[in-house]
Amino acid sequence: MSGLSGKSTICDWYSNFKRGRTSTEDSKRSGRPKEVIIPEIIRQVRQIVLSDRRVKVREIAETVGISTGSAVSILHDHLQMKKLNVKWVLHFLDIEQWEKRVADSKSCLDMFNRNPSEFLRRYITMDETWIHHYIPESNRSSAEWREAGESRSKRVKASRWAAERQQIVERTFEELPHCVGYIDGREIKLFEKPVKNHETYFSRQRIYSVKLQVICDHKLRIRDAVVGSPGSYHDSKVFKNCSIGKHTERYFSGEEWIAGDSAYPQSTYVVTPFRSNSRIMEVEGQQRFNKRKYASD
Repeated sequence: MSGLSGKSTICDWYSNFKRGRTSTEDSKRSGRPKEVIIPEIIRQVRQIVLSDRRVKVREIAETVGISTGSAVSILHDHLQMKKLNVKWVLHFLDIEQWEKRVADSKSCLDMFNRNPSEFLRRYITMDETWIHHYIPESNRSSAEWREAGESRSKRVKASRWAAERQQIVERTFEELPHCVGYIDGREIKLFEKPVKNHETYFSRQRIYSVKLQVICDHKLRIRDAVVGSPGSYHDSKVFKNCSIGKHTERYFSGEEWIAGDSAYPQSTYVVTPFRSNSRIMEVEGQQRFNKRKYASD
């Protein structure tokens, strides 16, 4: 009984034969062939994806002339491709930074193996992601097609400070033209004397500490922070060793600069107050500049 045709099918055949049809074979159908997943189509899809890793399935289907379902089948079943979100990272490390991290990690591991409980009690850590960043584009728009076994690409997160520097310049132009931030350093007191190289952590305040360097904007929002340098380091040395100090041209453009106190070296990008014995300009102008700067700080 399962092989019998249904009532609706019988009614359709009856109507067709009544109108003069004599053949029981299916009529020829126009349009694209049923089977579109052929080697040539697969090759075209792969070339499109390799030329633009972010191409949409709909765009592939329209370009090749197939349905979106066929395009999805080719991508996943035949090309073994997946669309992965870009992995966002804080920054790319150079060889020197990688080597330092490896050396520091090995040193910490040795100390942990010698005395695990004491190591965990005394070790200081910090979260690298606590300074606010923003993602220039959504995860979906940044997704890229990747073949099986191919790792996702990486992209550096951009600091919101970089996108807002021009607005800061416009708002503070009357007081300090082209100034985009203010830098200063502080000490963070340690609970105990460090086990290793403790003399470098003994500061001029006669305490064991680590240095904190912060750059904030005119609204006192933290735009950059570096913590961990030994307490005996001078503020200028902390700045010189940080990323902004090493690559100032990457962080500032045009006439942009940050204001710092006399502990920092005077440069194109870091402006410090006039010293009392300075003869660059008249005393009245020096005092006026210093007053504005310290009012901002």
